[in-house]
Amino acid sequence: MSHRNELDQVVDRIFKSTQETEASKTLKEIESNNRYIMNTQLRKLVELHDTSFQQKCVIPVSALYERHSEQVLRDGDLQSCAELIDRDIRIIETAMELIKDSKKSNS
Repeated sequence: MSHRNELDQVVDRIFKSTQETEASKTLKEIESNNRYIMNTQLRKLVELHDTSFQQKCVIPVSALYERHSEQVLRDGDLQSCAELIDRDIRIIETAMELIKDSKKSNS
């Protein structure tokens, strides 16, 4: 039992010690580096990424939208254009069917 008491006392002294060791210095340095990375470098990286993302993606897509939405407004209702295109496609399809039927009956 005395060995266990001795061991408990040694462990207790280690945990309650205020004396700096190489391990505690290294741990403090790691914690300090981690705080710097998380609070400074990561924030700068996120800002840089956000700026780059906006310049490469958001701004061009927004400009594309603005350019084409103005065109649609100038040319009229998009639904009307779609209906006209659909009508023209149906006319072409019908004409092609009539031509095919005409060729079959002539053969």
